[in-house]
Amino acid sequence: MNNDRNKIRVVCEEGCPFVIHASSVSGNTYLQVKTFNPTHVCSKGSKNIHVTASWLAERYSGQLRLNPNWTASSFAEQVHQDYGYRPSRATVYRARAMAIDIVEGSYSKQYEVLWDYCHELRTRNVRSTVIIKSEMEGDRPRFQRIYICFAACKKGFLDGCRHVVCLDGCHVKGPHPWQVLSAMGVDANNGMFPLAYAYVEIESNSTWLWFLELLSGDLNIRNSHGYVFMTYKQKGLIDVVDALFPHAEHRHCVKHLYGNLYLKHRGLALKHQMEAIARATTVPWFNAEMRKMLELSKPAHDWLAEKDPRHWSKAYFKSDSKCDMLMNNLCEAFNRGIMDARDKPVLTILERIQLYIMLLMAKRKVLCEKLHGQVGPIIRKILEKNKGKAQWCIPKAVGQNRFEVMRHSGRNFSVDLNAHSCSCHAWDLNGILCLHACAAISWFHGNP
Repeated sequence: MNNDRNKIRVVCEEGCPFVIHASSVSGNTYLQVKTFNPTHVCSKGSKNIHVTASWLAERYSGQLRLNPNWTASSFAEQVHQDYGYRPSRATVYRARAMAIDIVEGSYSKQYEVLWDYCHELRTRNVRSTVIIKSEMEGDRPRFQRIYICFAACKKGFLDGCRHVVCLDGCHVKGPHPWQVLSAMGVDANNGMFPLAYAYVEIESNSTWLWFLELLSGDLNIRNSHGYVFMTYKQKGLIDVVDALFPHAEHRHCVKHLYGNLYLKHRGLALKHQMEAIARATTVPWFNAEMRKMLELSKPAHDWLAEKDPRHWSKAYFKSDSKCDMLMNNLCEAFNRGIMDARDKPVLTILERIQLYIMLLMAKRKVLCEKLHGQVGPIIRKILEKNKGKAQWCIPKAVGQNRFEVMRHSGRNFSVDLNAHSCSCHAWDLNGILCLHACAAISWFHGNP
């Protein structure tokens, strides 16, 4: 007998007398139970054909919205508590995927509305750069990559950031394992300042070239002299930076460089010695630290000697940018900040990144309004540290605002306050008074 809107019959498995029969009364919309036998002679089964993945997805999409990191085991346990049925692991994973599509939209459908999203970004963020690149696949465009640089980021970089650009890429998880390319600047407090980001199919020479050409136009980099680009020596990126910015200084992250050294030459002593070489601010100091590395390990010394020190040691850095960074930590901080978004569909990723940057800018604005004085807290902390170390130095005036400063170790340093320079090269590199300059200023009771 078939069920319809006027009658319904429920039976158990064959041989079991359980039955419910209900039908409408005089054409009414309500059903009345006419026959009911509650007796079962069968055992309780562990299967339920009605608890499908789509059924679970509809009922638990709201909870998944509140808890996007809900694990499969916790999901299954919740279903068991609610309905006394434990679904299979495969059913749970399919249900979670369907529920995510309900909450966040499917991966494929979000690609279809990317052009509308870009139009909305341009409309609501005047003077921002939003570029989407696609190719025709039949009679429909196929998305390839998208580049976003907000107007506030451009203005902030040009008005108050150091001429330093850190570059990196990170993987996107999920059914479309693409890449997010990012460019970070360095603000006046040595903090991270997001500049631009791109969502691309693959990290390659062509995608980096496309990204940096757009970035160069946004940041108005006409002559790359005085700029610093920090990278992890990614494939294709070194050649692109050298080609587009031939007069810029190109630094390689010391942390990544040590990772390569560690593959062949291991040991904590070698790690500390390499860091000492990288922190050396003068060429004689650099050579002295290299000799110490030779005493520790000749193979490690020879491996390091093959690397151009202009890319990784302060002794060979230029002083135009007033930044002595050795590691690409700013890009790592950005990648960690968007970690929760990197397994989401494309629009969700782009929206999460936009929200992250917006909240970061708002937080910085509140911080700036609370600042007292002319320098940020990180810079002041460095200055106070150098002032403390200056107590172990003996300054002697040798001319107008020129001093000879002797440290307790017996080494002498020349300080020229007019030129903002010290022979230790530290003040020249980062623009922050070194301990020798602080000692010289204390000679006439000045304020560093």
